[in-house]
Amino acid sequence: MKKTIIKLIIISMFILVTIGLIGCGNDNEVINDGSTDGVTKVCLIINGNLGDKSFFDSANEGIKMINASNPEIITNVKEIGQNTSNWESSLREVCESGEKYDLIIVGTDQMREKLQRIAPLYPGKKFIIFDSDINKEAKGKTFNNVYSIQYMQNEGSFLAGVLAASWLQQLQPTQSIKKAGFIGGLKSDIIKDFAVGYYQGIQYVNALSGYAKTETYNSYVGGFTDSTTGKAQALSQYNNGAEIIFQAASQSGLGCIDAASELFKTKGIEKYIIGVDSDQYNYFSTGDTADLDKARRIVTSVLKRVDLSLYDTILAFHADTLEFGKVVEMGLDSIIDGQSIIGLAKNDYYLQIIPQEIRDLIDQIEIKIINGEITIKSTYDLTLAEFNAIEDDVKVK
Repeated sequence: MKKTIIKLIIISMFILVTIGLIGCGNDNEVINDGSTDGVTKVCLIINGNLGDKSFFDSANEGIKMINASNPEIITNVKEIGQNTSNWESSLREVCESGEKYDLIIVGTDQMREKLQRIAPLYPGKKFIIFDSDINKEAKGKTFNNVYSIQYMQNEGSFLAGVLAASWLQQLQPTQSIKKAGFIGGLKSDIIKDFAVGYYQGIQYVNALSGYAKTETYNSYVGGFTDSTTGKAQALSQYNNGAEIIFQAASQSGLGCIDAASELFKTKGIEKYIIGVDSDQYNYFSTGDTADLDKARRIVTSVLKRVDLSLYDTILAFHADTLEFGKVVEMGLDSIIDGQSIIGLAKNDYYLQIIPQEIRDLIDQIEIKIINGEITIKSTYDLTLAEFNAIEDDVKVK
């Protein structure tokens, strides 16, 4: 009898161990472990680090807005650093966490393929990916537990191009060719979308009667965390005659702001920056991060309100009204709490430094874009040759 009991125990243990082994690392495995504790638990994964004063910090602001407004939602922000080889395992760890998160949020196209592999394994969980489309290059797969948010950054950067080219008429009144600049992080589709919108805004002003031609320098840092290279590229463009640079480079772009500030502080040379994603003037003009020398170089920023979009989407999830499997695009006409998701930062400094007639021109163009009177090409719809043709048209000759 004892031997029979021992055999049964051994067999039971073998079955349990086998089940446990099957549950480890099998890409075809399906795990259903959604939370059933009645609390909405949300985790935002930052595939990098906070402190960029633009994109990821904006996402974090969205979580802060949730924390301040809705105690029924428990949030966590997890920074997973710069080592890309750890990103997928970190995403899996969050999925399998004892916290049993109901909603897991990731951002950027760099996380898309990782989420494509992970999301089907956890049908009991829901995912948001922002600044990317989960269906891109999905090879026929469907993702019914993922909600994708894309942004029409080309619309905001078109306005930046209009501002740069029209303002240069006043900054360089005697020069027949005006010079601006663009500095991107990686030469990815999203950053090229910023660039191509900016170039088209410059082309728009170049075509207006009475406006001299504006040409641009352009360069790419090769990453989003290299502020030293960002600064060096900005100094090069400034030293070659660029008066204003639009930077779309996250932490690398902070180096561009450093360059403009340094030229003014050390040589009294006034150069300007158009910031990105968040109101970067606001970051440098208030609070613990205040640095007025930097703030006064930032005439506006191309806003990409990740904060508002995540805030609104998390609330919709909490209310059980979010339609998973859907991809949304947010542009100039996307309004949340009375604020546009895409546009320019029209803060007090913008109102002070940008002349009224240019502000009026930008306001008129916004209306035309929303009404469909102006159509802005996106890098997602262009061939490489078509993108290069637009870039070459405005490039410094």
